[in-house]
Amino acid sequence: MVGLPEGLAFLIQNVGLTDTTPGRNALLTATYCVMVPFVDWLVQRRRPGANNLVAAFMCLVGVGLVSLRGDLSPWLSGGDWLTLLSALFFALNIVAVGRYGSAHDSVTLTIVMFFVSSAVSLAYALAREPLPHALDLGVDFWLQLAYLVVLASVVALLIQNVAQKKVDPSRAALLLSLESVFAMLFSVLLYGEPLTPQLALGFALVFSAVLVSELAGGRGKGRA
Repeated sequence: MVGLPEGLAFLIQNVGLTDTTPGRNALLTATYCVMVPFVDWLVQRRRPGANNLVAAFMCLVGVGLVSLRGDLSPWLSGGDWLTLLSALFFALNIVAVGRYGSAHDSVTLTIVMFFVSSAVSLAYALAREPLPHALDLGVDFWLQLAYLVVLASVVALLIQNVAQKKVDPSRAALLLSLESVFAMLFSVLLYGEPLTPQLALGFALVFSAVLVSELAGGRGKGRA
């Protein structure tokens, strides 16, 4: 229940990243924060509040701005659409961890989650990609892989699973959305991604939508 949406989210996000920029990928991924209250509604039957509806509208406008080309014509690449799909699976994972995480040891939960996620990625790789030749992979590759596996994945998600025992899913989504801020910053500084006015405004709207969703009043407490 936790590993499957996590595995699909990472897989689809990384495939989508081949057809978009890191900043756009991170920004569109951050829309999962706005999705969480609605996914939680479907799972836990807790209605979103008016602030969540406003945030959803702001998020749609922000994504629309991000989709604008230089000539202001709307366009989202295949990678952008895949990134939005991955955001939905990230939202499912956040809700699943919030629902089931407190009943299990965090380390055990993380190990099982990675096992299931790895199985998802391995199935895709065996079906779609040739087997790599170990001798063709240099030292740089293994160092980069070690960073991604140990720090960006295992350590980060272990801390997330431990922390989510003390934080509700929507609040966790808000804090995790800061990833998009750092990713956009690093994409501009290190990747050389151009920061166009519409991209900056879209980023501001999406991030503001996250704040409105989580801080501007609580969700409705009733069940529907």
